Amino acid sequence: MIPLRSYYRIYIKPPVVRFFCNLNWQAASVIMAMLLFIAQLGCNAYDKIRDSSDQTFKLRVIFLSEINNNLLALSTGGDESYALGTVDICIPLPEDDKEAVDKMTFVATNLHDEVYYSQLDKLSFLPKDELNSVVKSYHSLTRLRTLSLELTFIKPLPNNKVKILRSEYNNLYNSLIALSSKFENETKSP
Repeated sequence: MIPLRSYYRIYIKPPVVRFFCNLNWQAASVIMAMLLFIAQLGCNAYDKIRDSSDQTFKLRVIFLSEINNNLLALSTGGDESYALGTVDICIPLPEDDKEAVDKMTFVATNLHDEVYYSQLDKLSFLPKDELNSVVKSYHSLTRLRTLSLELTFIKPLPNNKVKILRSEYNNLYNSLIALSSKFENETKSP
Protein backbone atom coordinates (compact mmCIF):
# COMPACT_ATOMS: atom_id res chain seq x y z
CA MET A 1 0.00 0.00 0.00
CA ILE A 2 1.17 3.52 -0.96
CA PRO A 3 1.16 6.03 1.80
CA LEU A 4 -1.45 8.71 1.48
CA ARG A 5 1.06 11.47 1.30
CA SER A 6 2.89 10.13 -1.75
CA TYR A 7 -0.40 9.21 -3.38
CA TYR A 8 -1.37 12.87 -3.16
CA ARG A 9 1.87 13.99 -4.79
CA ILE A 10 1.68 11.57 -7.67
CA TYR A 11 -1.91 11.77 -8.77
CA ILE A 12 -3.41 14.98 -7.43
CA LYS A 13 -1.17 17.82 -8.53
CA PRO A 14 -2.58 21.31 -8.57
CA PRO A 15 -3.34 22.54 -12.12
CA VAL A 16 -0.79 25.34 -11.87
CA VAL A 17 2.02 22.91 -11.03
CA ARG A 18 0.99 20.61 -13.88
CA PHE A 19 0.90 23.55 -16.29
CA PHE A 20 4.42 24.68 -15.43
CA CYS A 21 5.79 21.15 -15.50
CA ASN A 22 4.44 20.52 -18.98
CA LEU A 23 5.33 23.96 -20.38
CA ASN A 24 7.79 24.25 -23.24
CA TRP A 25 9.96 27.05 -21.86
CA GLN A 26 11.61 27.96 -25.17
CA ALA A 27 8.27 28.51 -26.88
CA ALA A 28 6.94 30.38 -23.86
CA SER A 29 9.88 32.79 -23.85
CA VAL A 30 9.40 33.53 -27.57
CA ILE A 31 5.67 34.08 -27.09
CA MET A 32 6.29 36.34 -24.10
CA ALA A 33 8.80 38.41 -26.07
CA MET A 34 6.27 38.80 -28.90
CA LEU A 35 3.55 39.88 -26.47
CA LEU A 36 5.84 42.46 -24.89
CA PHE A 37 6.81 43.76 -28.34
CA ILE A 38 3.14 44.13 -29.33
CA ALA A 39 2.35 45.87 -26.04
CA GLN A 40 5.21 48.32 -26.65
CA LEU A 41 3.89 49.07 -30.14
CA GLY A 42 0.45 49.76 -28.66
CA CYS A 43 1.91 52.11 -26.04
CA ASN A 44 3.89 53.98 -28.70
CA ALA A 45 0.79 54.37 -30.89
CA TYR A 46 -1.20 55.70 -27.93
CA ASP A 47 1.55 58.23 -27.11
CA LYS A 48 1.65 59.38 -30.73
CA ILE A 49 -2.13 59.90 -30.81
CA ARG A 50 -2.06 61.82 -27.52
CA ASP A 51 0.81 64.04 -28.72
CA SER A 52 -1.02 64.68 -31.99
CA SER A 53 -4.17 65.81 -30.17
CA ASP A 54 -2.08 68.11 -27.97
CA GLN A 55 -0.43 69.62 -31.05
CA THR A 56 -3.83 70.09 -32.69
CA PHE A 57 -5.17 71.90 -29.64
CA LYS A 58 -2.14 74.20 -29.46
CA LEU A 59 -2.36 74.93 -33.18
CA ARG A 60 -6.05 75.84 -32.89
CA VAL A 61 -5.34 78.22 -30.01
CA ILE A 62 -2.55 79.96 -31.90
CA PHE A 63 -4.69 80.32 -35.05
CA LEU A 64 -7.66 81.54 -33.01
CA SER A 65 -5.60 84.44 -31.69
CA GLU A 66 -4.48 85.55 -35.14
CA ILE A 67 -7.94 85.04 -36.66
CA ASN A 68 -9.58 87.14 -33.94
CA ASN A 69 -7.03 89.93 -34.51
CA ASN A 70 -7.75 89.84 -38.25
CA LEU A 71 -11.49 89.89 -37.57
CA LEU A 72 -11.05 92.92 -35.37
CA ALA A 73 -9.13 94.69 -38.15
CA LEU A 74 -11.81 93.79 -40.72
CA SER A 75 -14.78 94.67 -38.51
CA THR A 76 -13.42 98.04 -37.42
CA GLY A 77 -11.99 99.01 -40.77
CA GLY A 78 -8.50 98.97 -39.31
CA ASP A 79 -9.38 101.66 -36.77
CA GLU A 80 -9.29 100.05 -33.34
CA SER A 81 -11.00 103.06 -31.75
CA TYR A 82 -14.23 101.65 -33.21
CA ALA A 83 -13.76 98.32 -31.48
CA LEU A 84 -16.71 97.56 -29.23
CA GLY A 85 -15.25 94.44 -27.66
CA THR A 86 -16.94 92.11 -30.12
CA VAL A 87 -16.48 91.30 -33.77
CA ASP A 88 -20.19 90.84 -34.46
CA ILE A 89 -20.46 94.10 -36.34
CA CYS A 90 -18.88 94.43 -39.74
CA ILE A 91 -18.36 97.99 -40.84
CA PRO A 92 -19.20 97.74 -44.55
CA LEU A 93 -17.01 99.22 -47.19
CA PRO A 94 -18.00 102.69 -48.35
CA GLU A 95 -20.10 103.01 -51.48
CA ASP A 96 -17.52 105.21 -53.19
CA ASP A 97 -14.95 103.03 -54.95
CA LYS A 98 -11.99 105.29 -54.15
CA GLU A 99 -12.86 105.37 -50.43
CA ALA A 100 -13.39 101.60 -50.40
CA VAL A 101 -9.99 100.97 -51.96
CA ASP A 102 -8.30 103.40 -49.55
CA LYS A 103 -10.01 101.75 -46.57
CA MET A 104 -9.08 98.25 -47.74
CA THR A 105 -5.48 99.29 -48.32
CA PHE A 106 -5.38 100.54 -44.73
CA VAL A 107 -7.10 97.37 -43.43
CA ALA A 108 -4.74 95.15 -45.46
CA THR A 109 -1.77 96.61 -43.60
CA ASN A 110 -3.37 95.50 -40.31
CA LEU A 111 -4.06 91.91 -41.39
CA HIS A 112 -1.57 89.31 -40.16
CA ASP A 113 -0.50 85.95 -41.53
CA GLU A 114 2.71 85.33 -39.58
CA VAL A 115 1.22 82.42 -37.60
CA TYR A 116 0.02 80.74 -40.77
CA TYR A 117 3.42 80.86 -42.43
CA SER A 118 5.31 79.91 -39.27
CA GLN A 119 3.06 76.87 -38.66
CA LEU A 120 2.84 75.54 -42.24
CA ASP A 121 4.74 72.36 -41.35
CA LYS A 122 2.29 71.61 -38.50
CA LEU A 123 -0.94 72.14 -40.44
CA SER A 124 -1.17 68.40 -41.07
CA PHE A 125 -2.28 67.96 -37.44
CA LEU A 126 -5.60 69.65 -38.22
CA PRO A 127 -8.58 67.65 -39.52
CA LYS A 128 -9.29 67.94 -43.25
CA ASP A 129 -12.22 70.34 -43.01
CA GLU A 130 -10.38 72.71 -40.66
CA LEU A 131 -7.24 72.55 -42.78
CA ASN A 132 -9.25 73.36 -45.89
CA SER A 133 -10.92 76.33 -44.19
CA VAL A 134 -7.64 77.69 -42.85
CA VAL A 135 -5.89 77.46 -46.21
CA LYS A 136 -8.81 79.07 -48.07
CA SER A 137 -9.04 81.90 -45.55
CA TYR A 138 -5.37 82.74 -45.75
CA HIS A 139 -5.38 82.56 -49.54
CA SER A 140 -8.33 84.95 -49.50
CA LEU A 141 -6.36 87.24 -47.18
CA THR A 142 -3.43 87.20 -49.61
CA ARG A 143 -5.70 87.95 -52.59
CA LEU A 144 -7.31 90.81 -50.67
CA ARG A 145 -3.94 92.33 -49.83
CA THR A 146 -2.63 91.97 -53.35
CA LEU A 147 -5.75 93.37 -54.96
CA SER A 148 -6.03 96.33 -52.57
CA LEU A 149 -2.39 97.28 -53.13
CA GLU A 150 -2.77 96.86 -56.88
CA LEU A 151 -5.84 99.10 -56.96
CA THR A 152 -4.08 101.83 -54.99
CA PHE A 153 -1.79 102.53 -57.91
CA ILE A 154 -4.41 102.36 -60.67
CA LYS A 155 -5.91 105.81 -61.22
CA PRO A 156 -9.08 105.07 -63.17
CA LEU A 157 -10.48 102.29 -60.94
CA PRO A 158 -11.90 99.40 -62.98
CA ASN A 159 -15.37 98.50 -61.69
CA ASN A 160 -14.85 94.77 -62.06
CA LYS A 161 -11.76 94.78 -59.82
CA VAL A 162 -13.48 96.87 -57.18
CA LYS A 163 -16.36 94.36 -57.20
CA ILE A 164 -13.82 91.57 -56.75
CA LEU A 165 -12.27 93.52 -53.87
CA ARG A 166 -15.65 93.87 -52.19
CA SER A 167 -16.43 90.18 -52.65
CA GLU A 168 -12.99 89.19 -51.28
CA TYR A 169 -13.61 91.41 -48.28
CA ASN A 170 -16.95 89.73 -47.56
CA ASN A 171 -15.54 86.28 -48.32
CA LEU A 172 -12.61 86.77 -45.95
CA TYR A 173 -14.82 88.18 -43.21
CA ASN A 174 -17.30 85.30 -43.44
CA SER A 175 -14.61 82.62 -43.57
CA LEU A 176 -12.79 84.12 -40.57
CA ILE A 177 -16.05 84.25 -38.59
CA ALA A 178 -16.68 80.56 -39.38
CA LEU A 179 -13.12 79.59 -38.45
CA SER A 180 -13.22 81.61 -35.25
CA SER A 181 -16.43 79.96 -34.06
CA LYS A 182 -15.15 76.51 -35.04
CA PHE A 183 -11.86 76.96 -33.20
CA GLU A 184 -13.58 78.48 -30.16
CA ASN A 185 -15.85 75.43 -29.93
CA GLU A 186 -12.88 73.08 -30.24
CA THR A 187 -10.76 74.87 -27.64
CA LYS A 188 -13.42 75.32 -24.97
CA SER A 189 -12.58 73.80 -21.62
CA PRO A 190 -14.99 70.95 -20.81
